[in-house]
Amino acid sequence: MNRTLCSLCVLLMVFNLNATDSTPKGHLAGQVVDEDIKIPLPALAVEIRELSLIVASDESGAFLFKEVPAGQYSLLVQGSGYRSKTVYDVAITPNRTQRIMIHLKSALHIKEEVVIEARIDQEQADAGEMSTKSFSFEEIRRSPGSAGDISRVINVLPSVAQLPSSFNTLVVRGGNPMENGFYIDGIEIPNINHFPFQGSGSGPIGLINMDFIEDVEFKAGGFGASFGNRLSAIMDMTFRQGNIQKVEGQVDLSMIGIGAVLEGPFPGEKGNWLFSARKSYLDLVSHMLSMGETVPNYSDFQFKAQLDLSQSCSVTMLGVIGLDQIEFKPESKMAKEMGVFGQSQSDAVTLGGNLFKLWSTDFHSSLSFSCNTTRHQDGFNHLKTGRLWVENNSKEDKIQLRNQNHWQVSPKISLTMGVNWLHELNKDHYFLQERISEKGERMPTLTIQGDQSSDMLGLHLESRIDLSKRLETILGVRLDHSDRDDLWWLSPRMAVSWQFLPHVNLNCAWGRYIQYLPPVFYSQVQDQMLRPPQADHSLLGLSWAMPRGVKLSLEFYHKGYRNLPIQRLHPDFFLMDEFSINRGGLYLNQLISEGSARSYGVEMILQKKLAQDFYGLLSFSWSKSEYQNSQEEWLPRSFDNGFVFSVEGGYRPAKTWEISLRWTYAGGVPYTPFDLGKSQMLQTGVYDLFRINTQRYPDFHSLNVRMDKRFYFHLSSLIIYVNVLNAYNRKNIDRYYWNIPENRQERADQLGIMPTLGIEYEF
Repeated sequence: MNRTLCSLCVLLMVFNLNATDSTPKGHLAGQVVDEDIKIPLPALAVEIRELSLIVASDESGAFLFKEVPAGQYSLLVQGSGYRSKTVYDVAITPNRTQRIMIHLKSALHIKEEVVIEARIDQEQADAGEMSTKSFSFEEIRRSPGSAGDISRVINVLPSVAQLPSSFNTLVVRGGNPMENGFYIDGIEIPNINHFPFQGSGSGPIGLINMDFIEDVEFKAGGFGASFGNRLSAIMDMTFRQGNIQKVEGQVDLSMIGIGAVLEGPFPGEKGNWLFSARKSYLDLVSHMLSMGETVPNYSDFQFKAQLDLSQSCSVTMLGVIGLDQIEFKPESKMAKEMGVFGQSQSDAVTLGGNLFKLWSTDFHSSLSFSCNTTRHQDGFNHLKTGRLWVENNSKEDKIQLRNQNHWQVSPKISLTMGVNWLHELNKDHYFLQERISEKGERMPTLTIQGDQSSDMLGLHLESRIDLSKRLETILGVRLDHSDRDDLWWLSPRMAVSWQFLPHVNLNCAWGRYIQYLPPVFYSQVQDQMLRPPQADHSLLGLSWAMPRGVKLSLEFYHKGYRNLPIQRLHPDFFLMDEFSINRGGLYLNQLISEGSARSYGVEMILQKKLAQDFYGLLSFSWSKSEYQNSQEEWLPRSFDNGFVFSVEGGYRPAKTWEISLRWTYAGGVPYTPFDLGKSQMLQTGVYDLFRINTQRYPDFHSLNVRMDKRFYFHLSSLIIYVNVLNAYNRKNIDRYYWNIPENRQERADQLGIMPTLGIEYEF
């Protein structure tokens, strides 16, 4: 800690001596388009509010501010026929052109006085925004405790459970890590983490380079019919465009690793490209992470290229690649916690492209094609006997085609329709040594070897209808089919938003959602017919957009699950949660689709966007997440916090300084205790089957603090920041585990206090 602070002081002194006294300048370029029909919007006023500079968008919707002093600004965009919009946290850096895309909502059917009132930063909500939270690039970049990981940024929301800090697992509204979907520019990414857990969307370290992200929409429930095969939530990311005038670059050092970003135009300014490469360096700080001899080694590569074929047609290419390797040596702490030692390697590659075509002023289409390959190679030996314990050599290939079409039938009616096709091919080689299971049973050796494939088809249709000047509705339906069961599944959805007071909306939504089980389930139960799990979402909410970028939202929700897989021999264990906690290492035999679960609760968010040097977010949730056992009793699920309270905020005492923090307090999650006598007799951890999820870990609380300092030079800029995780060193428990060599129960804690230094240099 002291070395980190001393190093920071030296760096600040050096760069203060070289920073320029006069404020350097950069440029701001962007485009304003209609949010629904994607046509460019000319003759709209775009204002940099802090400087009172105003320009008008041209015929292509483009605007340009030249020679803007470096700093942080907000934009106000307004014009006839459209809702005004304030864009916060626009960063201008020296000798660079900041690009921004602004989407405006039509206001042809809104009363004139509402449009006028909106000019003091009071923006309107609509039915499609329920349970949806957006994050801008600057909000993502400066989030305290995020450690360069987009999942940890999302973790501040009340809809997300607070789980051990060693993983960035997203559990949304009583769901499960495998229930979330991830999209980048319309292309689905199976997992956005290094060292991905097979069959799940979680992992320990984020894969996505946050410097690529323009904005993120996180949909915690009630999402539209265009998203299928997910039960809980959707993270919809947009990668920014590269510079269309010259080549620019950036190098950075953070907890994620050391990396570089390059961007620039294609010849003739017909498009642009972005490329990044990063490499971990955790071997240098492994002692701070209590890793000992266990150090992860990973790298990633990402790119985006956009080629403008014409003013109405463009092609986007996307690539996300992650390469991971880790070794657990017998003497390491983590090997003792797991009871095994060995190596794990995983490689994940997603390549895709998207063709966008604007056919007319009221109709546009997009067609995306992507392929994904994920390879898992694991080999672990038992810590006590040295025998081979687990061997996994599997490969999952996915090919996906996704089409979306939007037709603006009239100013008050629009239709969205599309189709998606997914082909999965899985090659499995899995060996699990005979053992005493955590349920105290002697399990035979499990060997799986073979190939399996499946095809899935989804169709969707959605209509948005403005019934009156203050009442909006969305009606949608999905049809999904898989050759695993050869059935069609109907999923109706609807949402209504009523503006019963100026800037105050009452929103409600209902929808049915299905999700096919991960391929790893079917590899063990090929001869069994499993129905896809279903969930019905019911939502009721209130949103109030106040002046100066302040917004209050309150939501009630209920989710009812059915067709969940359970094991005939152990119906009282909730299999999907157990699968995630054990990271897939289970015997998945004798499954039936008869499990039921439910979750319900209330969430509140009070947010203030950055204005006048201060921003903040306060959130609270109370919830229950339960499943039904064989006696038809409702038991708490393994990720049920009960309540979560979080406050995040920041202050800028000067133009180039920023201090921010995040404090979270949450209820402890349930767990099943060990049967100590039986565990000692069998020399392995065995659960007490009469006390399933009857105990709870102590409440969780932690403080993350961050300090940023910006330096502006004539041709470049620098950000140096210190991020302190768990600042007051709270000893939050991770879990209890059975120490096999010493044959006793022990406690594993979450991350302790951990200061990190980050550097971002743009040129």
